[in-house]
Formats: sequence, structure tokens, C-alpha cells
Amino acid sequence: MKFVDRLAMHSVKIKIDYPERAKSFLTDLLTFITAITNVMITIAIDKFPTSIDIIHSSLSVLTSQGWVSDNLVSKCEQLQERLKEEARKWEFQQKYDDKGKKRMRIDMDQLGPPDDFRELPVLPCARDLSHNQHPFLRKNIVEGKYRDGNHYLDIQFRLLREDFVRPLRNGINFFRSDTRKKYSDVKIYRRVTISNPSMVGHKECHFVQISNMNRVRMDVSKRLLYGNLLCFSKDNFTTIILGSVADRDIDRLKKGILGVEFESDTEIHDLSGEFVMVESRAYFMAYKHVLKALQEIPDDGLPLAPYIVHVEQNIKPPEYLPNGQRYDLRVIKNPRIMVYPKAYTAQFDFDEQLDTVEPDDGEVMNLSNILIEEPLHQKWPTSQQFGLDDSQLRALRSALTRQLAIIQGPPGSGKTFLGLKIVHTLLHNSHVWERDNPSPILVVCFTNHALDQFLEGMTRYTNRIVRVGSRTKSDVIARYQINFLVRSTGWVPAIIRERISRVKEELVNLEGKIKTLRAVLDECNVYTGILSLQLLLCENVIPHHIRDQFDRENCDRKLAVWLVYSVDHQQAVVTTSRKRKHSNYSNNSKSTIEIIQEEKPIKPNANNNDGDDDGEEIGEELLEMEERDRILDVGDDDDDDKNDDDAPMLMLSDIEYEMRDMYLVNGMAELLQIYEQEYNEVALLVYNMLAGLREILLYGFSVPEMPTTEMQVIEDNLQDIWVLDLVTRWQMYKYWLRKLENKAKITIKVLNEEHKPKARTMNEVKDQEYLHCMRNASIVGMTTTGAARYSRVLKDLAPAIVVVEEAAEILEAHIITSLTTKCQHLIMIGDHQQLKPSATVYELATKFGLETSLFERMIKNGLAYETLEYQHRMRPSISRLLVPAIYPRLKDHPSVNTFPSIKGLTKDVFFITHEINEKAEADDNKSHENLYEAELVMGLCRHLMLQGYSPDEVTILTPYSGQFFLLRKLQRQQAVCTAVRICVVDNFQGEENNIILLSLVRSNVEGKVGFLSTENRVCVALSRAKYGLYITGNIKLLCKKSDLWKKIADDLASRECIGNSLTLQCNNHPEQLMTVTCGNDFSIKSPEGGCQQMCSKPLPRCNHLCPLMCHMYNLNHDQYNCQEPCLKMCDLKHQCRKNCWEECGLCLVKVEKKLPCDHIHTMHCYITPEYYRCDTIVEKEMPDCQHKVKMACHEDPTTFPCPEKCDFRLDCGHMCLWLCHSTRDQEHLEYECYKKCTRINAECTQQHPCMKRCYEDCDKCTVDIKKVLPCQHIKDMPCSGTPTVEFCDGPCIKKLSCGHPCKLRCKDECTDKCLEPVMSSTKCPKDHSIQLPCHLVNEGIKPKLFFCEQRESSPRHEPSNTSTSQHHFFCLVSRW
Repeated sequence: MKFVDRLAMHSVKIKIDYPERAKSFLTDLLTFITAITNVMITIAIDKFPTSIDIIHSSLSVLTSQGWVSDNLVSKCEQLQERLKEEARKWEFQQKYDDKGKKRMRIDMDQLGPPDDFRELPVLPCARDLSHNQHPFLRKNIVEGKYRDGNHYLDIQFRLLREDFVRPLRNGINFFRSDTRKKYSDVKIYRRVTISNPSMVGHKECHFVQISNMNRVRMDVSKRLLYGNLLCFSKDNFTTIILGSVADRDIDRLKKGILGVEFESDTEIHDLSGEFVMVESRAYFMAYKHVLKALQEIPDDGLPLAPYIVHVEQNIKPPEYLPNGQRYDLRVIKNPRIMVYPKAYTAQFDFDEQLDTVEPDDGEVMNLSNILIEEPLHQKWPTSQQFGLDDSQLRALRSALTRQLAIIQGPPGSGKTFLGLKIVHTLLHNSHVWERDNPSPILVVCFTNHALDQFLEGMTRYTNRIVRVGSRTKSDVIARYQINFLVRSTGWVPAIIRERISRVKEELVNLEGKIKTLRAVLDECNVYTGILSLQLLLCENVIPHHIRDQFDRENCDRKLAVWLVYSVDHQQAVVTTSRKRKHSNYSNNSKSTIEIIQEEKPIKPNANNNDGDDDGEEIGEELLEMEERDRILDVGDDDDDDKNDDDAPMLMLSDIEYEMRDMYLVNGMAELLQIYEQEYNEVALLVYNMLAGLREILLYGFSVPEMPTTEMQVIEDNLQDIWVLDLVTRWQMYKYWLRKLENKAKITIKVLNEEHKPKARTMNEVKDQEYLHCMRNASIVGMTTTGAARYSRVLKDLAPAIVVVEEAAEILEAHIITSLTTKCQHLIMIGDHQQLKPSATVYELATKFGLETSLFERMIKNGLAYETLEYQHRMRPSISRLLVPAIYPRLKDHPSVNTFPSIKGLTKDVFFITHEINEKAEADDNKSHENLYEAELVMGLCRHLMLQGYSPDEVTILTPYSGQFFLLRKLQRQQAVCTAVRICVVDNFQGEENNIILLSLVRSNVEGKVGFLSTENRVCVALSRAKYGLYITGNIKLLCKKSDLWKKIADDLASRECIGNSLTLQCNNHPEQLMTVTCGNDFSIKSPEGGCQQMCSKPLPRCNHLCPLMCHMYNLNHDQYNCQEPCLKMCDLKHQCRKNCWEECGLCLVKVEKKLPCDHIHTMHCYITPEYYRCDTIVEKEMPDCQHKVKMACHEDPTTFPCPEKCDFRLDCGHMCLWLCHSTRDQEHLEYECYKKCTRINAECTQQHPCMKRCYEDCDKCTVDIKKVLPCQHIKDMPCSGTPTVEFCDGPCIKKLSCGHPCKLRCKDECTDKCLEPVMSSTKCPKDHSIQLPCHLVNEGIKPKLFFCEQRESSPRHEPSNTSTSQHHFFCLVSRW
């Protein structure tokens, strides 16, 4: 009935986009659903309630808007009630038999599924989250077989899906109940808003704004981790939108900004307004990929079904292994032997080649031809020949000869060591299993840390490794990361590279367009400036008659001029009169000064430090592992595909603006700074101008929009844009923005539809690229989540051999999705007595068997497995805590008997018990902390550091994150402990250290111990130490709640390794024993790591006695700096003034000494008088000039510059200004006199003095004087100049031949054509007299005359006849 669901969701879209069509559509839809309900009631009960709820929600909104009638709503409510009543009846029939007795749970397990699990949606829908929803669930068959593969897959899928859906369902129903109690499985966030999406890594990422996030310390909280499932709703979860955390930047998260990738189809939902957001702590991304992979497994395609489904105990050899097959097992003894093609390939060349030399060793050669299927006691070599113990050899043979090999490895028994041997052996004999299916070995681990650790071990044997995942913490494995190989090796087929490049270019172009359009949408709703006129014109938002008006304006930034710059006095009056109507302007708009002050950096106050500023660093260490592992598993592998601009909401692209508020504020801030620093009045003037512009801009932002219909009328009739008042201009601008927004939305929708298939194509070609890379490898490594994500790639890769590390910690469904139909050999290595798989829902984990791994289920069903019997990690006193309580057959390897004892303590193992209560729910993660234990552990840690242990040798463990944060806070107060690692127990699985300090935390009056009663977690906590283990906790409480702890307490008591005080022992004074009961006792009783006595040992370099209290560090004192005064003396018996540890150096005591010149001076003792420079002033004669000069005694007169002045008078009459220079230029030939010249200018007639320097040549006199020209005119000209007519600008004094004076200037040549007007004898046709230039009359030229035209006030012509007209006339003369 997915069709009905889609119709119901379509009703939401119709409600938003086409409300006028909603009535007929919803009427038909309800009729259709009613008809189906009448004939298929059970289908309707199961499929329709959510759809009807969605329809009812749409009808309620449409009714309030007047689009539909109340009758249609009533019809929908009746249908709702009918289905609820039928559902109650059906639920009763399911729970009770015909006699009214409750059905047994086993009856439900025997029922068949109501539908095909492959058709169920992976994502929960609103129906799944209903309070009356009871999903069909059957128990995982831990002991016994399944009916078939479909039965098996159905159970795994439904249990896994319910594991992440139930917390969300319970949390939402808890929210609906409107109770004020807290619910731990989900977090509720109210008033959440969703922004327009951004493209990040070719995916849409919405940034949501969460209110009140400043109350939560996100740096130490497990809230909103990458991949957490989020559910949004604004109608009380009648309709829901699902998403997951995609961007968890701490700095942005502190501001309430979170990146979300929506899983639901956002096209059919209205993302505007405020939502309620519910967060489930289930790591959704892991569920998503695994559930999808389970649905893709066909009924008959489940690999190794005889064992996994039917639990057959007779395990056969792998199908690729023929009878009589022989293996070369020399690599087990000597790792240097490796078949060359599997060890090295040029495609994975990293400038190093592995050594594959085969040594000539007879003992090793005996291992080169072993009949693999022969029993161990017959033709196999002994364990000593392989360098293994008996249990390791049995496990090795099992791994090589069984289709399904199960190897249990207790703590410290060498699981990883043996796993590397197995893979190494299989690679060396790859010709056996690659005959029919050439493929790499797939190595799968639960955590990224374990995967990197295993692959690092493989790098000693081969460089043909591919590590799948976005990144890795290991520098060694980083070069094997798949993206690095794809980019660096360059062997990907050209056709794939070209296709990737082409598709990527198309995606980038599309995303660029979408990004720009989304930025336009942001500006249309949240104003930050004035968009460019060109943008509005390009989109045809402004009609042509208004566009023409803008085109006529000759200026830049025409819109800004129209909206802001052109505001005159009249507009200001109108604006002021309307301000009261726009109250949001004054209430919500910050002043310019306020914004500038907000943006000024605040200097940190060193004295205002409450210690909380360390929280982020503390939190990162705990959360980074989980966060990083999630991103490594399912994050975008291709770093190059990620957009650099992944900033949150309202970060605009390259959109052109004519004015932006941000630029105004920044400019004003700079101007204000200049004014404050320099008191620059111009800066203040410009500042005030910008402030005025910004006030107008902010006012424009606050102007409310007018209805579209009214604005359209104004727009159609607008003939002059400049007559509009300021308010109407801004309303028109916002009307244009709204039209632009509508066009952008339509275009974005079209581009998104183009983007989706191209993004899918990109994923497909990337998968092909990865597939080519993997096929060229010998080893492919990935986590279980990564394997589920790339299940389709693995299907094509078809690895024949799969090795699973940490198999007992992995949910069964995760392992199944790592296998393909071509898998012939599965090797699982783990320990089901340590950490179990982690399920979100406790009931599903315990009552439905979800926490039982495939590893454990196979063992419980009697399938053959091997257990490693010798542990190589723990000293016997530590391993006794596990044997026989947890591991009855675990033995100590002889090597652990030689481990050194712990210095400074009397016991290598000790439990410090107490009854001091914890602090419950110490942090946002609902964890616990115990201050007493934290102080005690940090005191012990400090004591161990003072014994000389390296920080790398000590690890502090605790089961609770609250205690982790407290320990990290105290650690910063202990300088010697800052480098010691503090870790949560679950994150330390698979690791070890020499000394472990374990804080158990739990101590309370309620008697709760949490998961400390779980044997598996206790096993992990107690098995991490090699040399020393020190535990603190409430042993009485633990013994009451756990038989295991009671056994451990009894064993510790029998060895006197438990008590309420810990005994310290001074290694320097073994008789000194001190007991400590709290953290403060360490600093009192063993302040320096020893005892309370003084050290008093002679120091090796000076024999002074060590002044420190008894200490264990630097026992030979070679690093101690003696602080006693130095007793050494110089030759004059002066005592050294430095401390004993310092080099004496030169004697700095000042003494009087007589110099060779007989002067006496005070100088440092170490100075020799012969080398001392005497500075006594004496008079000496200069040898060249014989001047008597005073100088320092040590000066040489031959090189000393004479300070006397030169007394030589120059030829110019001036004195030489140099100092005595008898040794240079005595004749003053090079000397240049810079005095003022005393000579007269050249060719001067008025005795004007020269203005140059004395050494320069004098020029002609340029002083202006009045001179009489030959034409008798007077002219200003240079003194040295000759008066000529050429300089005269006066009127010419000559007369022309006609007797008239020349009209030209004196310096111009006279012309023969006299221009003086004279009366002509010629008259015009109207008998008017006319005047002509003199030369025309004299030359007798007759002009062609035309009739006169009238002209007022003609100065040149008068009528020839008497006339009463008031006009004067002139004649037109042309064509001379």
C-alpha cells in the first residue's frame, strides 16, 4: 500500500502549493481508502492509520483557511475511529486465544511474518512511531536452527530495525504524553528552524538552528554525534521528516547550528516555520547500510547457510580446497618468506620493496610441503617446529581447513598474532584458492583501531593492501587508504577516469547554479543588502516600462540611488511620519555603534578562569574516537568532492550587491578606529555619512511588504519611479524580490531533479573505481559498517575468504552483510566472554537475543571451535583474577613469570575498597563520577610517575564517561601526569599497558552497580594490565550484586591484596612502609615518590648532599642541579659567585690594575692589563698637521681624525667648512663651496645677485623688469633679454594703404585685406543700403543679394526708406 502512502503525502504538497484543488482530491482519496477498508480490513488496519492521520492534518489546515468543509473532516475522523476500533479487536485476538487466555511468547515466534521484510522501508514512517504500534518480532534463535534463509534474514532484519526505531517511538510518545519527566533514550529540541540546503560532497545538507544550545556543553556531550537519527515535526508528529547528523562542527554547534542530511523526501514537506526535533542516540548510519544490505540478500544467496542457518556441526573444508592439497607453511616459521606476486606489485610501490629471500634452512624447508588435511598428530610438524604453542597450532589448522573457522582468544592469548599468521599463510598459498575466483582476502573488523592495527601487521609481509574508509589515524596505513591509492597510483582505466571527470564537472556546474540560487533565496527572506539591478533585470523581474526608466539614469548602483541615496528632505519627512507604523524597526534593529562594539574583539581576562575552559580538550579525547569511527565508516570517502564552502545558513555566494549592511558596518568600524587613534575629522565626517546611509538601509529592511495584488497595480501604472515615497519604493523592491524568489524556487527544483541522477551516476562510477583498486590488492580491509555500505562493490569483488577480527563484538547482521554469495571460507576470531555486541534496546538485547553474536551462537550450537590456551600478557597474580572464574583452561605462558615488580608499592595487584558514594548522572550523558576515587587514582598515578615510569607505561581506565571527565580535569592539576592516557574501558578493548589504574566508580545507597555486574565488561577491565593492576571501588556492594566479584574478592583476600588502604614502600629505604587511603595521602607521605626521610646522598659532581626528600627519580643524581654556592676560587682567591651546578666561567670581580701606559683602572679580574684599552684622555700631536688634540690613551694619532677646523680661505673668499684634512685634498681641488653665490648674474643690467650655490656657474639674469620695445610699448621681460617687436602683444600702430588703422597685434604681420566696414553703393532688392568690408568695396566685387529678413535690434543695417516699423532689417549676402 505504498501507493496510498504516497497519495497521503501528496496531500501535504497540495495543501501547500494548490489549496484550491485540495477539496476534490481529498474527497476522492477518502472514498478510495474507505472502499479498500470495506473489503480488506486487516490490510487497512496495518497500512492506513498513518496515511489517514496525514490526511486529517491537511484537512484541519485547509478547513481553517476555508478551502474545505467540516463534513469532509468529519468523514475522515469517522474512518479514523473505525480503524482504531478494528485495530483493538485484532490486537486482542493476537494476544489472547479463543478462551481468553494470553498467548505464550513461543506462539508468536512460530507465526509467519505478516509481510515480506524486503518491502519494509528502512526508514521509520509515522505509523511505526505510533503508540499503538506493535511490530512483528521474533526471537533470534540462539540455540537451534532456522527454517530457511528467508526465516533467518527476516528475524535479523526486524530485530535490527526495531533496535533503532523503538527508542524514537518511545521518545515521541513520551513527548506526546506532555509529561515533564525526562526520557533518557531521546533528546527533545523545541523551536528548531531549517535553512535552505547547501551542497556538501554532492549531497544536500541543511543547516538547522537550535535554540538554547548555550545551556549544553557540547564539547563533552554525546548529543548530536555524527550519524545520530533526527526526527522533525511541527504537527505533534502526525507527519515526520527524518534526517541524520551530517556536520557537527563544535564552534557552530555552540551557536546552535547543526548540519543535517535529510533521509525523507523534503520536496513534499514544508520546511518553513518552527519544528520540534527529536534525537535518538542510535547510530542510524550503521543501521541504514546494514538493513539495506540485508534486504538485498536473496533467499538462496546466503553464504555458508548450512552452518549459519541450519547450524550443522560437521564443518567441511573450503570448496576451493581439493583432496590431497599441500601447503607451503614456511611463512609461519619465517615471515620473510613470501610468494613475490602477493608481497609486492609496482602499482602499490612506495619506494620500498619487501624482502622475499628464501633462506637455506633445513628445518624451515621441512615445512614447505604439508598435506593440509592430515590430522595434527600424524603428518603435521610439531608446534615447536612452527614456533607456536599447541593451542595456536590447532587453531591455525582449523582456520586453514574449515569452511567456518571459529577461534576464541582469551585476553593476551595472541588473537591478532595468530590472525596475521593465518592471513600470511593463505596469501603465500594463494594459488590454491584463486584458481576459480581470483580475489583478495577481505579483512573485517568492528572498530577502525582494530582494523588499522591488523593491517599494520600485514605491511611486514605485503604492500598489496587497500584500506577502505575515508581516513585513518595510522600514518603507516594512510598510504594504503583507497583514495590515496586512486589518486597516487594512476592505474585506474582511462575510461573510468574520464567518466568521473565528466560527471564531476557536470555536478560542480549544477551545484554552482543551485548554490547561487539558494543564496538569492536567502537574500529574499533575510535582508543583508540591496541586490544589483542587473540581477533583477536578467531574471525579467522588473517590467520593461520601469526598466526603461532605470536605463535613462546615468549613474552607477541605480537601485541603491533609488532606495537610499536619493532620499531628500520631503522623503525624510514622509519616513519620519511612518516610523511609528513600523515598530520592528526601532525594536529589533541594533544601532550602528552597538554592532561595531559587538564586533570589537574582547581581550581575554587572565584572572577570570574558572577551569571550565579545558572542557573542549577533555571532551574531545573521549568523543573523538566514537565520532571519528563513525565518519571513517560512512563518511564521504572522496575528499576532493567536498565543497570548501560548507559554511552554515545565510553564507551567500558571489552575488552582486549595490549596497550591503556588512560592508557599511566594517567601513564604519575602520573609520571609527582611525578617528579614535588620529582624531581625523574627515574620517568622522565620512563615518557620519555612512551611518546615515545605514539607518536608511535598516529602515528599508523593516518596511512591511504589501499584498501582491496591490503592488502589481502600482507596478503596472508606474510612469515615474522617482515620484514614489521611500516606503513605497522599498515595498516595490520587496515585491520584486518575491517574484525573484518564486522564479528561483522553480529553477532550483528543476536543477535538483537533474542533480539526483548525476549524483547516483557519480556514486556508481566511484564504486567502479574502487572495485578496480580492490581487485589489484591482496588484502582489502574495512569495518563492518563500511562493508555494509559497499555491499554492492563487495558483491562484484566476490572475495572467497573473509577474516573477521573482534567477531564476538559484532552484531550478527553486520557480519552477514560482509559476506557475498561467492564466500567459501569464513574465519572468525574473537572472544565471546569479553565485550558483547552493543544493542540500543535492552529488551531486544536480552530477551530477543540480539546481543548474541554469530560467533557465540555458533559455539552455543556445538559447532567446532578452537580456544587459545596460553596468555602472554598478564603476570600470574593478575591472570588469577580471570582463572578459573572466567577462563577455566587459560594458562600462563612461561614468559609472564619474569615480569618485573612495580616500584614503590608492596603489591603488584591491589583493590582499594571504600564506601564513599558516587555523584549520580554527573554529565549530560547520564553517567556517574566519584571524586574520592578520582583523587586516589591521580595520587597513585603521580606516585608511579615519580618512580621513574614513563607516561606511556601507565593507563587510567574507568567504565563511565562522567568519571573520565573528572579524571581529566584533575589530571591537569598534576604536571607529572599530563601525558598519561585516560580512557573509558569499552574504548580500550584489544589494547594493553604495563600498569593499569582502574576506577570502578559505583558506590551508592541504592545498591546499583550498573554494568559492573556484567561478566564480559569485568573481564575486559581486569585483563588489560601486564605488570601491575590497581583497582578502587566498593567491593562490598559489588559482591552483593555479582558472584564473579565475590570470587575475585575472595582470591584477593587470600593474597592480602584487598583493603581500604594501599601500602607504599620506599625503594631507597625498604624498611619505610606507608599506608595511603586517599589521594591527599600520597603528597603527604610520599611527596617525592620515596618516603619522608631526606635523601642526603652525595651528588656525583660536587659531593654536596642532596637536599631533596627521598625520591625515586634520577637516583644517580646526574640530572640534579646543585643549588649550593660554588666554593671554587680564581688565581687571586676570589670565590665563585654562581651556584654549584653552574660553570664558573671567568672571574667577574672588579679590581684595580696598572696598565702598561702607567694609568690605573678598575676592571674584571680575568682581564689582562696588556689587552685592556685605556680610556684616559690625554693630549697628543697629530703627525701630519701638528695640531694638539685630546684623545683616549689607547687611540693612535696616525689613524685618529683631527677634530680641528680647516683655516684655509677659498678663491671665492669663503672659508673651508671641513675639519682638518691635511691628508686629503690639501689644495681644495675637490672641495665644493655650498655658500650662497656673491657674484652678479651674467648679462645683468641692473646688478641682480646670483641665486645659486657658490660652486655652481652663474646663468643669465632671469629677473623680470620693464623694457621699452621698438614699437614704444612697455613690456615685462628678463633682465638679460633684448627688447624686440616679437614680444609685443599690443595693438598695431601702422595704417593700411586705404588709410584705416591695422586691426592686428604689434607682433603680427599686417594684411592687405582691410576689414573696416564701409557703406557700399550696391543696394539690396528692397533698396536697403548695406555695409561691406573695406577691401571688398575697393576691389569692386559685386555680391549676390537676396531679400532682407526681419531681426530685432540689428546693429549694422538700417532701412533705406522711411518706415514706421519698429524692426530693423539686414540683408543676406552670400556666394561672394
